[in-house]
Amino acid sequence: MASDLADTERLYRLIISQLRMDGHEGIAATLAKAALPAAPVIGPSSRLLHLVSLGAQAETQGLPADDEQFATDYIIGAAPSKSLDFDAPQEGDLTPHESIPWDLTYVSTHKAAVRTCAYSADGGLFATGGADGSVRVFNTNRAAKSRDIGGGDTRALVRQFAEHTLAINEVAFHPNSPVIATASKDNSIRLTDFGSQTATKSFKIIQDAFNVRTLCFHPGGDYLLAGTEHPLVRLYDTRTSQCFTPANPFEHHSAAITSVRYAPDARQFASGCKGGLVKLWDAVGNRCTATFNAAHGGLAVSSVRFSANGKYLLTTGKDSVVRLWDLRTGRTLMQYEGAVQKATRTQAVFSHSEDLVLCGNELTMAVMLWDARTGVPQKPVPGHAGPIRALDHSPVENGFLTGSDDKRARLFGPPPSA
Repeated sequence: MASDLADTERLYRLIISQLRMDGHEGIAATLAKAALPAAPVIGPSSRLLHLVSLGAQAETQGLPADDEQFATDYIIGAAPSKSLDFDAPQEGDLTPHESIPWDLTYVSTHKAAVRTCAYSADGGLFATGGADGSVRVFNTNRAAKSRDIGGGDTRALVRQFAEHTLAINEVAFHPNSPVIATASKDNSIRLTDFGSQTATKSFKIIQDAFNVRTLCFHPGGDYLLAGTEHPLVRLYDTRTSQCFTPANPFEHHSAAITSVRYAPDARQFASGCKGGLVKLWDAVGNRCTATFNAAHGGLAVSSVRFSANGKYLLTTGKDSVVRLWDLRTGRTLMQYEGAVQKATRTQAVFSHSEDLVLCGNELTMAVMLWDARTGVPQKPVPGHAGPIRALDHSPVENGFLTGSDDKRARLFGPPPSA
């Protein structure tokens, strides 16, 4: 009898998670309230669809040996993936991840607002860019171990540059070389070799006619995506500085471009703009493959980020909502709410394991965190005395970096015993 009840509850969980996955939130909520009123949050999942497909195959032709193991994985539960995947064999009942007790481990003081920050691909370095046109590169491990929160310790500082004449909008590390790219309000992109102790200036300057708001390296490093106040996405050859733009004028954005990012496999890239559009592009043909109109209620899009498997796109905008898009259906899969973003543009990012989503809250000046699969909020992380303009999470470990109008860059990580 107890076994039958457990199986029935399990079935309800699968149905509810499948309904959420398919966008039937109202039906899912009604069923959850009626059948499982005491259950924890049930996140979206397509596990039921996979099980039905397997059952149909077994019923009609039997399961080959490999599929028997596949079925066992779904029933018992396979090893958890390192990336967010709503198709993976996980329980429909998803208990939110326990909140991490974040510690402030390092503070860097700048002369002006910190407008951008980024980690290197291996997480060993991080960089910050300021409204005064300065760029700083730090050693992550050295900064974290220093535990300096007074802003006076410079031993973690690797290099600093101050060539731009106006504010830095975005910094990006080359994926496999000691090169950093910077985009500025002075209408230029600079490539600087921070690995050379003798180099004091950038080795390449790409001059544009507009304020360069955002940039991103191709995963191979030979090309650089850029977005400016002009509605055309730029693609630069980093060796020749040759510029390519989409040929079809009907595919262009409607306003200034605010964020660009490549998918991890480099087959596509995404862009967002002040006009509220999010666009997906074929990275080989440089053509638009999908447009999400009014992605954030018609308000400006602040950032776009792909999941590690390329199935999902995380966006945030001036509607104060962080959205997770299923790129196969073009539908919003999850919404993470509570991070106010009206006046200041900031980013929403995944944690390295994609268990969490993070975004700055300009009202409380804290970092908001949510369980990525369920949308359940975790304890916010305070620390700044001004709006958070920049946010990035380490690609390899629990740790994130913030930049603020309070002229501080802050590095957060778990306590030493965590």
